[in-house]
Amino acid sequence: MRKKILFIISAVFLSFICLYQIANIPGLNGDAAWFMSKTLDIKAHGLFKNISGMGNYTGVLHPYLMYLTNLIFSDLVAAGRILNLFSVILIIFLIIKLLKNQIGENNIILLILLFTLNPFNFGFFRIAWPHSLLPLFSILGIFLFLKYIRTQKVIFIIYTLIIAGLGTQLHPVMFLQVIFYIFYILIYQRPLAKKIIFSKTFIILAICFVIGSFSVIIFNTAAVKRLFSIHFNTIVNFGFFKVFNTLLFRFIDYTKIFLYNFTGLRALQYFSGIIFENIFITSILLIFSILLLLSAFKNCLAKNNILTNIFGMHTLFFFFVIPFFLEFGGFNMHKFRLGEERIFLIITPTIFINFILVINNLKNTIKKIFYSFTILIIAVNIFNISYNYFYNFKTTGGNGEYCYYINQRDIKLIAAEFISTKFSDTDTLIFVQDYWLYWPLKIYLHNSNFEIYYAPKCKIPREGFPKINDFTELYDTYKNRNLIFVFWYNYNDLPIAEEIQKLKLINTIEKTDKFKALYIFQKN
Repeated sequence: MRKKILFIISAVFLSFICLYQIANIPGLNGDAAWFMSKTLDIKAHGLFKNISGMGNYTGVLHPYLMYLTNLIFSDLVAAGRILNLFSVILIIFLIIKLLKNQIGENNIILLILLFTLNPFNFGFFRIAWPHSLLPLFSILGIFLFLKYIRTQKVIFIIYTLIIAGLGTQLHPVMFLQVIFYIFYILIYQRPLAKKIIFSKTFIILAICFVIGSFSVIIFNTAAVKRLFSIHFNTIVNFGFFKVFNTLLFRFIDYTKIFLYNFTGLRALQYFSGIIFENIFITSILLIFSILLLLSAFKNCLAKNNILTNIFGMHTLFFFFVIPFFLEFGGFNMHKFRLGEERIFLIITPTIFINFILVINNLKNTIKKIFYSFTILIIAVNIFNISYNYFYNFKTTGGNGEYCYYINQRDIKLIAAEFISTKFSDTDTLIFVQDYWLYWPLKIYLHNSNFEIYYAPKCKIPREGFPKINDFTELYDTYKNRNLIFVFWYNYNDLPIAEEIQKLKLINTIEKTDKFKALYIFQKN
């Protein structure tokens, strides 16, 4: 009875903290709004006409799933984020299915709290990015793969590879999950590897993966071909040993980033912009992060336990392979920009599962110490989440990736409401400074007829500069239209500052702490 009460209390608490201000905190990110725009395209023109996805390595799967949740929840921003909540519920269900005979109910509750309340997971589950679904596709793939290992029924490995293929529509890193399956079978299940090869089943399995990745297979194949050519020339020009030594030193820096990431502090800094500086909290979180990695090593070496081996090897495999995957893709493993750590989502919740599996097998005295330490980590995570994601936004407005607030409302939403209230959508054109304003305003104003463009001299990601890249030409082209310009606080640092100062300032949107974050101008 006591365990049921504890489970209910945990479920109610998690539901509250995950749903609290879900549509507002954090602010609508430019990337998230871009993905939502594809959802609107699907709604307007159907799935088939948008089957190629986002035109890059990201497929149509995530926008389509947001479209389905938007059928239930009318607020598109909330619908995109509630999709992540559904994925968390499914992950919890899979955790229970996988571990109910391996660890006790109390350990399962601790695991769920560790996974959901780590600020890294918590932050990315509150934004509508395809990467936020990586943990679901990763653990679902492991669940099906384990079924195949235990039953050796081909249908389960077919499902496993289709899920992996679908996962590549979220991020190409899911292709590494297929390599992981191959490695695991070669190391732990050699007779099964021979059976697959000699039966020529691998041809059918490869087709299953391609079917799942239909939306991005052409783009990713072309990208891999191009990258192979670039890196081959690099190795030829610099020499293999020089490249190897460079990567080895970078790997040391990467390891520091990896460990710091699972403290949750990087995510707090990205979404909130402010972290609670305390050497005690930072130290225990770093110790916890190190223990997560050591747990994976221990489980990888466990004997006669398929489940433990799979989780241990999964974490270690991605720990060692992700940095080289990043280097191959043109990113530096040792210089992560804030937010790029989202690639590590593929090893959650397995990295936390390893930790709980190790605790479960400890002797009683040591086990009690580790239980106390785990509860302390959960308490620290709750404090960090409460302070940064909620209290900080309410009191200062936050200064993360342009996540500015006034009383827990996104400042970009306030700008959209001001424009829609003051101006007619039939004769008003809106010009913005950058990507981080363009797509959020597109989403917030999608029910109106406002036309939104990049202002002259403002570079467009993946495209270059606007077609009209001169203010005089812009004014001549639209001389009979009402022109509104929206710029961030730092517009004075831009080459167009002189032109902007000639415009009429009609609104200044300030954060709670009176910081002038956004300016709205009108052509006189």
